[in-house]
Amino acid sequence: MAAVTVGSMKWPQQRAVLVDGIVKRAASMGCRDATVMRAVRLLDLCHTDGIIDTDNATQVAVACVAACVKRLEPHLLMDDMPDDPSHTRAQVVGRAAADSSVCGIGCLEKLFTDAGMDTHGRLFSVAKYLMFLSMCEVELAGCDVRLLAATAVYITRKNHQDQIRGRIWSAALVAESSVSEAALESAIATLRMQRLLWRDTQTTKGIVTDAVDEMFASADRHGVALTHSHPQQERQQQDGNKDHPLAHFFVDDRCCIPDISTTLQLRAAAPCFRKAFSPTQLRNRLHHSIAREGIDTQLVQFDTSLGMGELMAAVWIAEEGGRWAETREVLQWASQCRYCTLPIMLTADDINTHASKTLMVVGRHVAFGDGSCLQIFRHANGEVRAIKDEPGFRLTVNPVIPAHQLYQQHRLQHDPPVESRIEYWAIDGRWVSSFPFEYPSVSSFAKDMILSHFAFTHQINRTSIRLNRYVGGGRLDGLLTQSPHTQVAGCTTTYSWDGRVLDLVLTDSSHNFVAWIPLEDMGNDNVLVSVETSEAAVCGSGAFKDRYPVTIQLARVALGRVAPYVFDGQVPTMAAMMRAVQVTVSD
Repeated sequence: MAAVTVGSMKWPQQRAVLVDGIVKRAASMGCRDATVMRAVRLLDLCHTDGIIDTDNATQVAVACVAACVKRLEPHLLMDDMPDDPSHTRAQVVGRAAADSSVCGIGCLEKLFTDAGMDTHGRLFSVAKYLMFLSMCEVELAGCDVRLLAATAVYITRKNHQDQIRGRIWSAALVAESSVSEAALESAIATLRMQRLLWRDTQTTKGIVTDAVDEMFASADRHGVALTHSHPQQERQQQDGNKDHPLAHFFVDDRCCIPDISTTLQLRAAAPCFRKAFSPTQLRNRLHHSIAREGIDTQLVQFDTSLGMGELMAAVWIAEEGGRWAETREVLQWASQCRYCTLPIMLTADDINTHASKTLMVVGRHVAFGDGSCLQIFRHANGEVRAIKDEPGFRLTVNPVIPAHQLYQQHRLQHDPPVESRIEYWAIDGRWVSSFPFEYPSVSSFAKDMILSHFAFTHQINRTSIRLNRYVGGGRLDGLLTQSPHTQVAGCTTTYSWDGRVLDLVLTDSSHNFVAWIPLEDMGNDNVLVSVETSEAAVCGSGAFKDRYPVTIQLARVALGRVAPYVFDGQVPTMAAMMRAVQVTVSD
């Protein structure tokens, strides 16, 4: 094991470097899984006993490998393992002898046997891989080996119930492990180990690790070494290359490797893990992630020529970069306004520019035709700008909003409120910084920027009427007081701004025009209802509903019982408004 300067590191980072060295050395010797696991565990025991200090850390790690090889696989002893150990090595050897804990692999085999499961199949590979990761994870490594084995088996059975017989945790397993299903379900070890399993969406989503930030910030931010194939494929090759020593920890289906954040943690902790991933495997993972996350390939696609580093980042964007529902609505809205062509093709330039949030990645593909685009810029100091990378175009993300306000009550963690001072001035044909507006989400801001440009650069026809918010059974009141993220029947998308305006978009890509309904709360229970459209008039004169029939047909669905007051001249009665108020209050 090459000497590594670890004295200035804290224990978790120091341990990661040492474990990396242990795995490399054990792999070069051809050690079995059990020996590697025992050496890692022995390293933690030595740390607990105070055997490791700033001067001998690497020496202790070497001694851990030597002690475990001597006890478990003496035929692998190498010339650089002296028979007459130093004082440090003597301490490690003594600690190894005192450690009576059973091997994790042996525990797994016993539990699988008692459960009637195959110890040579795919599920055993999953459990074995989880066991290995847990023993390499600093907050789990100190746990009893039996508990880690039971947890690995429990999670494996829980996530593959269609492939097992009987209950997840049977009486035989309780008797063998002395751990109940209830205890496993509530244990912190179970929670932490579940985070290592990519398929557990309940605990994986939202985990953004320091390793991700470090990877995107470093000079070699996407540098990942090329790798070998899966061992079964490797054996079919004729070049005689040796399998990667950790390849057998992966299951046959490479789409079941851990979540990408955990993958990057492993990458940062142990460079040899890089060789467990190849470009082909990551492309398969990306395709699987796109389908799993509900990403419409008619909307967004990734360039097939992405390199190794961009593929790793693309997988992270697909899985952890944020929900795609809001991005989908923004792109569809932009497509309707003819500001982009779907599907968007994400290239290496997109990923290298914005390797974080989905909307930031696709924004530069929404081009307004005047040299500007819906690009969002995030600076190292946390400042966010939009449209132009200039101080006057700053977005205040997560502004202070009073607790009683609608935007605060219905805020989304993944799509937070923003405050903006940006709008489009047709008279000058440019974007300007003006008085600020609040938006319930970044995606709402993006939709308003699209509409702002479209409304000032196209011929728009409109009609407006001021109504009491309680007419039509309180339909307007319901729209203005519900969550701004709620879908509205008859609308392709909606968004609100300034705390009092809600825009209902009526058209989709099948229409050759754009139409929407702005609802503006004017105070004193008055709402200004407007219908705006770029539809070509079917006749030169007449009522609005006769000149723009398709728009009116769409608007009637969205407005419901309010539509007759807007289009047909129906006059609201006081009795009808009072009934609506009573119903609203009782609800």
